Amino acid sequence: MRPADSGLLVRTVDRLLDEDSGFESRRALTARLMLADRMFIDGGAATAFVDTLLERVLGLPGVQAAGVGSLLPPDEAPLMVNMFFESATRAEYVTLSFRTVTAGYFEALGTPLAAGRRFDAGDDLAEVSPVMLSETAARFVYPNRDPVGPPMIYDFDVLGIARGDSSVVAVVGDVKHRGLDAPRAGSIYVPWRRAPTGVAHLVVRTTGDPAALVPAVRDLIRTLNPSLAIPEVRTLADHVAGTIAERRLRVVPAAGFAALALAVAMAGLFGTLARSVAERRRELAIRAAVGASPGRFVRLVMGSSLGVTAVGLVAGTTMAAATGRSLAGLLYGVGPYDAGTFATVTLVVALAALAASAVPARRAARLDPMTALRAE
Repeated sequence: MRPADSGLLVRTVDRLLDEDSGFESRRALTARLMLADRMFIDGGAATAFVDTLLERVLGLPGVQAAGVGSLLPPDEAPLMVNMFFESATRAEYVTLSFRTVTAGYFEALGTPLAAGRRFDAGDDLAEVSPVMLSETAARFVYPNRDPVGPPMIYDFDVLGIARGDSSVVAVVGDVKHRGLDAPRAGSIYVPWRRAPTGVAHLVVRTTGDPAALVPAVRDLIRTLNPSLAIPEVRTLADHVAGTIAERRLRVVPAAGFAALALAVAMAGLFGTLARSVAERRRELAIRAAVGASPGRFVRLVMGSSLGVTAVGLVAGTTMAAATGRSLAGLLYGVGPYDAGTFATVTLVVALAALAASAVPARRAARLDPMTALRAE
């Protein structure tokens, strides 16, 4: 892989890790709970287990918040629902992603609250389920007024689990669920216990290193429900890094091959220049004898080095431009013809070429004309 391609992949990974995902991955851990083999469950023992688990987790030292959600960002595609929305001025279907969360989930995830209040235990017993909207959904559904408070008439015909004349109790920040490189989408949230899911995700926010709590959380889950499949417990940062593992795996060998190719090229350049200086000893000696300065010999060798390097850079840049579209599907936040990346690679190669030519240039500058002519 060419150095330019490697540089583009490195910048892509950096951009993805810096992307605003809508949550804070630091100082948090997560556990995947396989409660059943179907999307939605009736509750009962599963909801009792989740209640007890959250209570016990919150009692662990260093835990700030804990909650359970039906999905874990940023790589799980949410259930999309067509919601019939009716107001005084509009009556239409809108498509939103549907998620269920417990009290404490957004605090643990680190998702900001834009308006209103988060779910609490009383919402599980309310006659009609309250809902939360993401900021994108709130702007779409309520473009001209505050969405928090007034009743919202909605109907999930597909699910049949959350329908009625309800109110929006909060607006929360948008969370990326389809990948760090995916656009934001509108989301609606209902309390998890109103629509418990067969696969649930525990999220725990800590005051210190979350990895230190991984064994305690895993043991607690096994103690409370020994029949549960061995849970996958890891830090949220590790989970996020895993979602771009393919790109990161490409970066390591790409950078290695690029570095190896550069090293081989510079070794060849060094050998070529050293041989050229040796073969031109008589010519250089004569020039020195008639007054050529050592600095001129240095410029001569360096000029030859940069000339060869320039030809290689032009050829490499042309090839990269011709095949750049093949990388487009792996890139994010940077184009296949990014000028900054190409300029950086050019600078690195030029500096490496100068370093490779330093020794031959020094040999040429220190050439003793009398000794060289006698040897001839």
